[in-house]
Amino acid sequence: MKWSTIPYIWQQTFEEAWKSCQEGSRPIGSVIVNTDGEIVARGKSAVFGELSGSVIYHNELAHAEMNAMLKLDNRVHKKVNQYVLYTTMEPCPLCFGAFYMSGIKNLAYAAKDKY
Repeated sequence: MKWSTIPYIWQQTFEEAWKSCQEGSRPIGSVIVNTDGEIVARGKSAVFGELSGSVIYHNELAHAEMNAMLKLDNRVHKKVNQYVLYTTMEPCPLCFGAFYMSGIKNLAYAAKDKY
Protein backbone atom coordinates (compact mmCIF):
# COMPACT_ATOMS: atom_id res chain seq x y z
CA MET A 1 0.00 0.00 0.00
CA LYS A 2 1.29 3.44 -0.91
CA TRP A 3 1.02 6.43 1.42
CA SER A 4 -0.74 8.38 -1.33
CA THR A 5 -3.58 5.82 -1.42
CA ILE A 6 -4.33 6.15 2.31
CA PRO A 7 -7.26 8.52 3.00
CA TYR A 8 -6.26 11.95 4.32
CA ILE A 9 -7.88 11.46 7.76
CA TRP A 10 -5.90 8.26 8.30
CA GLN A 11 -2.71 9.96 7.13
CA GLN A 12 -3.25 12.64 9.77
CA THR A 13 -3.92 10.00 12.43
CA PHE A 14 -0.69 8.17 11.58
CA GLU A 15 1.22 11.45 11.52
CA GLU A 16 0.10 12.12 15.10
CA ALA A 17 1.41 8.67 16.05
CA TRP A 18 4.72 9.40 14.30
CA LYS A 19 5.05 12.75 16.14
CA SER A 20 4.40 10.94 19.43
CA CYS A 21 7.16 8.45 18.64
CA GLN A 22 9.56 11.22 17.62
CA GLU A 23 8.91 13.04 20.90
CA GLY A 24 9.67 9.89 22.92
CA SER A 25 6.31 8.34 23.69
CA ARG A 26 4.24 5.45 22.37
CA PRO A 27 3.47 5.69 18.65
CA ILE A 28 -0.28 6.13 18.99
CA GLY A 29 -2.21 8.98 17.43
CA SER A 30 -5.80 10.10 17.28
CA VAL A 31 -7.94 12.68 15.48
CA ILE A 32 -11.58 13.70 15.82
CA VAL A 33 -13.52 14.70 12.73
CA ASN A 34 -16.74 16.73 12.62
CA THR A 35 -19.71 16.22 10.29
CA ASP A 36 -18.04 18.34 7.57
CA GLY A 37 -15.00 16.04 7.57
CA GLU A 38 -12.81 18.64 9.28
CA ILE A 39 -10.32 17.65 11.95
CA VAL A 40 -11.44 19.41 15.14
CA ALA A 41 -9.03 17.78 17.62
CA ARG A 42 -5.77 15.85 17.60
CA GLY A 43 -4.08 13.76 20.24
CA LYS A 44 -0.95 11.75 20.76
CA SER A 45 0.22 9.41 23.44
CA ALA A 46 2.14 11.45 26.01
CA VAL A 47 2.64 8.81 28.69
CA PHE A 48 6.42 9.21 28.72
CA GLY A 49 6.84 12.94 28.23
CA GLU A 50 5.47 16.45 27.98
CA LEU A 51 4.55 16.34 24.31
CA SER A 52 3.62 19.44 22.35
CA GLY A 53 -0.11 20.06 22.14
CA SER A 54 -1.02 17.51 24.80
CA VAL A 55 -3.58 18.22 27.51
CA ILE A 56 -2.28 15.51 29.85
CA TYR A 57 1.26 14.11 29.91
CA HIS A 58 3.78 12.27 32.11
CA ASN A 59 0.91 10.08 33.26
CA GLU A 60 -0.35 6.57 32.48
CA LEU A 61 -3.68 8.17 31.50
CA ALA A 62 -2.10 10.39 28.83
CA HIS A 63 -3.37 8.34 25.90
CA ALA A 64 -3.81 9.75 22.41
CA GLU A 65 -7.58 9.36 22.49
CA MET A 66 -7.84 11.10 25.87
CA ASN A 67 -5.69 14.00 24.66
CA ALA A 68 -7.90 14.41 21.58
CA MET A 69 -11.23 14.15 23.41
CA LEU A 70 -10.17 16.57 26.15
CA LYS A 71 -9.61 19.25 23.51
CA LEU A 72 -13.30 19.32 22.59
CA ASP A 73 -15.01 22.24 24.33
CA ASN A 74 -18.69 21.30 24.62
CA ARG A 75 -19.66 24.97 24.41
CA VAL A 76 -18.35 24.93 20.84
CA HIS A 77 -18.85 21.28 19.85
CA LYS A 78 -22.53 20.73 20.62
CA LYS A 79 -23.25 17.79 18.28
CA VAL A 80 -20.35 15.47 19.02
CA ASN A 81 -22.64 12.47 18.60
CA GLN A 82 -22.08 12.89 14.85
CA TYR A 83 -18.28 13.16 15.13
CA VAL A 84 -15.83 10.34 14.44
CA LEU A 85 -12.86 9.42 16.63
CA TYR A 86 -10.04 7.94 14.54
CA THR A 87 -7.16 6.24 16.32
CA THR A 88 -4.22 4.10 15.31
CA MET A 89 -4.89 1.51 18.01
CA GLU A 90 -8.08 -0.06 19.35
CA PRO A 91 -8.98 1.99 22.43
CA CYS A 92 -8.17 0.53 25.84
CA PRO A 93 -10.97 0.24 28.44
CA LEU A 94 -10.12 3.71 29.83
CA CYS A 95 -10.31 5.38 26.43
CA PHE A 96 -13.38 3.43 25.37
CA GLY A 97 -15.16 4.50 28.56
CA ALA A 98 -14.18 8.14 27.94
CA PHE A 99 -15.30 7.78 24.31
CA TYR A 100 -18.70 6.53 25.48
CA MET A 101 -19.03 9.31 28.07
CA SER A 102 -17.97 11.98 25.55
CA GLY A 103 -21.09 11.43 23.46
CA ILE A 104 -19.13 10.66 20.29
CA LYS A 105 -20.88 7.76 18.61
CA ASN A 106 -18.49 6.82 15.79
CA LEU A 107 -15.15 5.09 16.22
CA ALA A 108 -12.57 3.91 13.70
CA TYR A 109 -9.26 2.28 14.59
CA ALA A 110 -6.41 0.96 12.47
CA ALA A 111 -5.13 -1.96 14.57
CA LYS A 112 -6.54 -4.27 17.24
CA ASP A 113 -4.93 -4.19 20.66
CA LYS A 114 -3.95 -7.73 21.58
CA TYR A 115 -4.41 -6.96 25.26
